[in-house]
Amino acid sequence: VAGPAPKAVKYIPANAIGVVSINLGQLLNKAGGYQALLNKVMQAVGPEANNPMIKNMAGLFAPDKLAANFGIGINDPLLVFATSDMKVGVLLPVADASKLELAIPNIAVMLEAELPELQPADGYKYVPFPQQAAGVALGPNAVMVLIDTMAAERGQPRDLTKELDQLMK
Repeated sequence: VAGPAPKAVKYIPANAIGVVSINLGQLLNKAGGYQALLNKVMQAVGPEANNPMIKNMAGLFAPDKLAANFGIGINDPLLVFATSDMKVGVLLPVADASKLELAIPNIAVMLEAELPELQPADGYKYVPFPQQAAGVALGPNAVMVLIDTMAAERGQPRDLTKELDQLMK
């Protein structure tokens, strides 16, 4: 099988105790399609749904625009894994990482969020979030979000840079 999903599988760690594959396109169809889901979300958001930025984001994330805007296919499976040391990871296959990287600042502006600074690494880029015991890595074939679910119980912030580096190579 060709495409970004099989390439993303290589990032799943050897100590994974479970992996789930989720086809977002199929879930979207079961929800009645993008427009039906969008209508429900906009209704739940309330008056803020009329904000031009919200409407702009909704257009950017339309399934037929994901590949062009972000290098992501709606029918590429989202992979979720859990490891024996209680980390949870989410892998999203990416066909064109450069498109996603270029879109990140625009998304941050639309969300009125702080612009994440992608740090260069060996063959990928990453953003650490040590206070949340999480990290995000953008590789040539996948985006990975990694979370240490036990860090808070251990009473410590965790920098997951080393773990991301091991997984992204």
